[in-house]
Amino acid sequence: MTRPDLSSALSILALTGALSLRPSALAQFHITELQADNETGIVDEDGYAQDWIELRNHSDSRQNLKGWTLTDDPGHAAGWVFPDHELDAGEFLVVFASGNDRGMPGRPLHTSFKLKAGGDYLALLRPDGTVAERFAPRFPSQREDGSYGRPADGDGFAFLAFPTPGRANAETLTGRLTTLKFSIPHGLFDEAFTLHVTSAEPDVTLRFTTNGSEPDERSAIMRNPLTIERTTALRVRGYRQGHTPTPVVTASYIFPRDQVDLAADGLPPGGYPFKWGAGNANYGLDENITRDPELREKFVQALQALPSYSIVADIDDLFSDERGIYAHAGWHGRRAERRISLELLPMAGREEGFQIEAGLRMRGGSSRAPRYQKHGFRLFFRGQYGAGKLRYDLFHGEGATEFDHFDLRCTQQYSWHHGYSPNALYVRDQFARDTQLAMGHQSARGNFVHLYINGMYWGMFNPCERPEADFGATYFGGDADDYDVMKVRGGYSEDDGDRRRGLVPTDGEEENWKRLYELTLGDMGNPTNYCRVLGLKPDGTPDPLGRRLVDPVNLIDYMLV
Repeated sequence: MTRPDLSSALSILALTGALSLRPSALAQFHITELQADNETGIVDEDGYAQDWIELRNHSDSRQNLKGWTLTDDPGHAAGWVFPDHELDAGEFLVVFASGNDRGMPGRPLHTSFKLKAGGDYLALLRPDGTVAERFAPRFPSQREDGSYGRPADGDGFAFLAFPTPGRANAETLTGRLTTLKFSIPHGLFDEAFTLHVTSAEPDVTLRFTTNGSEPDERSAIMRNPLTIERTTALRVRGYRQGHTPTPVVTASYIFPRDQVDLAADGLPPGGYPFKWGAGNANYGLDENITRDPELREKFVQALQALPSYSIVADIDDLFSDERGIYAHAGWHGRRAERRISLELLPMAGREEGFQIEAGLRMRGGSSRAPRYQKHGFRLFFRGQYGAGKLRYDLFHGEGATEFDHFDLRCTQQYSWHHGYSPNALYVRDQFARDTQLAMGHQSARGNFVHLYINGMYWGMFNPCERPEADFGATYFGGDADDYDVMKVRGGYSEDDGDRRRGLVPTDGEEENWKRLYELTLGDMGNPTNYCRVLGLKPDGTPDPLGRRLVDPVNLIDYMLV
């Protein structure tokens, strides 16, 4: 797909932008913006970035879209018809142009067609079939992640400085901003400092948040350098009229001594809920620590003894009843993945650190249940969020240095939040994996870190690899497509459908697993049966028609561990 550069896009606008849309004075609804090449922008309810069309009720009263039609067919023989859906005066509506054809009232709407990034016909038809608006013969070729709409600073249609789905449009696109620079990098601190944020371009307005949400054109303005004297999860983005804004820059400044008394009164810190989902919130340290001067100091020292991860995210994406994945840890799959910032904070002599945009899901089986207040996480690195992979030596020369995903596990059995046992071990699972590695076999590498969420200490976690197809390709060779991976499905779920406990393939097929299972139902003391499992003839020679289904030495050592 060929995409024009900015200068050619503006030339196309001069020739076609003002002429492509033909409005009618009788229309109650108008198309105000569209995005036909959405790679990293808003996602639908299934977690996928989809193209979209934005409409607005331009009348001065509440109106119903029932019977109105969106179509990409110049002959209007086919189209997608709106269900019963009312818009208040001035209200916006985003319709995903996904081709998924969804029109259930009260749910996100999806057209039956997709938009073409290279340009496409698009029309909005009234219930009687007459044209309210149309792009004819087509809207111009679109740039990746750009949008086309009615600019705030002019008439007609134009390429916009940035997409604004569901809210007032930006100005006409005239240029791009590049980067921001922070004078102090993220990390752990014990003294206050002054932070300067600068832009590569002049006349840039800095907008920022400290509550985890991504800043936009409505966020607070940073007019002066900031004095950072307490734990702060800072996100900044640069804006300039008519320009595509800078990427969001996120930096976590953690003051370990803050954490001792943070939420010590049992009340949630600012922005956090009193409860999430069906579970009650539990913030702050045990008073046996906060009231003991010696233990207070030991805790501060302990926070500096391990590497620190920081997750910065919109609080509602974690804890709201509508879309919070921590509040609904029983949600599974891509629809339960939320965009976050992940940081590994620098640690002198041990960690260089990184910051990357990522997708966050919950992980675990029965530990997802609301009665457990601490849940594990799974992190995904996709082009949808920025870098398609995390490139970092997470395990210090002992494993892979590129990751599509990894887990942040938290010990369940023998931990404070699982029966409130005082016999917490935490190291048991990773010790077993490390021992298997020490015995010459492959296993999931892992270590231990402290985790903060929007600056709030969330406990000790165990980052570790997830043995799936790409794990096999990394450590055994070949391609990910060469591997079958089986896992146990089950545990707590809030999803519709059958999630009864059982074995399912996460990669590849299950035929070889079924074959192994069937063979093991026989007498394994019989040499013939045993040879079949190893892909051998009864005389011990390779069977060209058989397949080696188990490594007995690996299995024996695994069981010993």
